[in-house]
Amino acid sequence: MQLGNLAQQPRPDMILNRHLRENPYFMKYEVMDTHFQMDFHMHIGYEIYFFHQGEGSFLVEDRVYGLAGNDMILVNPLAVHKSFLSSAQGCTRTVINFLPELVDAKHRDRLLQPFDLKSMVKGQYLCIGADAQQRIFYLLKRMYEAYSGQSGSDEMAFCIYLNELLLEIYRLSEADSERPLLQTDTPMPNSIVDNMMQYLAERYANKISLDHLADHFFLNKHYICHLFKKKTGYTITQFLLHIRIRHAKKYLTYSDLSISEIAGKVGFNSFSNFAHDFKKVVGIPPTIYRKNGLQLTDKQG
Repeated sequence: MQLGNLAQQPRPDMILNRHLRENPYFMKYEVMDTHFQMDFHMHIGYEIYFFHQGEGSFLVEDRVYGLAGNDMILVNPLAVHKSFLSSAQGCTRTVINFLPELVDAKHRDRLLQPFDLKSMVKGQYLCIGADAQQRIFYLLKRMYEAYSGQSGSDEMAFCIYLNELLLEIYRLSEADSERPLLQTDTPMPNSIVDNMMQYLAERYANKISLDHLADHFFLNKHYICHLFKKKTGYTITQFLLHIRIRHAKKYLTYSDLSISEIAGKVGFNSFSNFAHDFKKVVGIPPTIYRKNGLQLTDKQG
């Protein structure tokens, strides 16, 4: 599929944003994928991503977490993220998106605290142990039953179960933060490609060459290009470009920085290069994207 064609289709984050503004929660339950690919994206609202089984990686902003089953990733509003699912046998996931208005007002700050990267020793990641799995699985199932219903009481039930789930997550994060952190506890990337993705995500605004990357990881540059493309479906250059463009979209929509300032902030050495690559990926110039984004946010308050 050509990049130009991609730009003409509704982006998944736009579709989700529209849905959440009409109905402040969304859920996919135990979806099994064999060749699922989601582009880098961001959206309003919080996300709970539960990875039931399979193998893969999950990138949130500048962190990459290895996934191996019973993993939970917590995603803040407007955080750039993407999953990379690599299990040939298929992967199963549950995804919950919600706006903060569904969270109990009295305890909202504490219930949403685990989503804050600074509040957890391990970042926005939890590995759900055997003791907590039964309770988590029960709540996810009941939430989906309520989500699939049509009555007003089903919406109320979903909100109640969501708050119970957030309480469970809060307790788990508190227990993890009180326990001494061991090297084996840290959710490290599970392959050299994961390490490369994290390296690029942390340094996307810097000038990075294939030679530099190969030297850093002590590997042949042709080998790392082959390895990276095989696992992610992207070349290293494409991966870096998409991260830069996704961050540029955030600045264009939610900051007052000039477009030239944004170009430099996300790693482009000139406005013309930025404008050319942005239009190639998105389908419209950054000036039009900013104008459309401002109109959208004005209409949606």
